[in-house]
Amino acid sequence: MIPRVDASLISEMKDMAEDNRRLKRMYAEMSMQNDLLKEALGKKAFRPSHRREPLGALLRNALPADNHAEETLEAGQAGTTGCA
Repeated sequence: MIPRVDASLISEMKDMAEDNRRLKRMYAEMSMQNDLLKEALGKKAFRPSHRREPLGALLRNALPADNHAEETLEAGQAGTTGCA
């Protein structure tokens, strides 16, 4: 014997299936955006002390006569040692 299903139950199941499709689509879009952001920003975020290292190299190479700028940068890095 086949069980009888109400029309309201069928309608509710269809609504749930549509909600499920919508949520799966939303999850896929958010996941893709997350992957794109990770790729754009790099997998690892730089700590402030690490961001200064390329700046120090730039200052040393671009401004070799300006020792004051390099000393200031080194003093700033020494003050942030151990901070994360």
